[in-house]
Amino acid sequence: MKNLIIALSLLLLTGCASSVDVTMAPVERQPLEIATPQPLVLKPVQFHVFVQNGAPYYSLDTQDFSNLANNMEKIENRLDLDEQIILEQKNYYEAVTK
Repeated sequence: MKNLIIALSLLLLTGCASSVDVTMAPVERQPLEIATPQPLVLKPVQFHVFVQNGAPYYSLDTQDFSNLANNMEKIENRLDLDEQIILEQKNYYEAVTK
């Protein structure tokens, strides 16, 4: 019985002494593919300025008001798109540091 324990102990100790070769190679990252947004095309807006008693008043006709509303909607949509692009880039580059 004593011989069996000694034999098992030797087997365990020699098993720990063997070495394993580990090779590491860098993993090539996939390129970040984000479509480049198109430039904004805004409609012209003409403000009309009236001065009465030394105070300026600004006005828009119906078409200019509509153009201004459409322009603001396009700008808001573009800001949302830019925010999404920034979040995608942040997640992509933060994954490298983890």
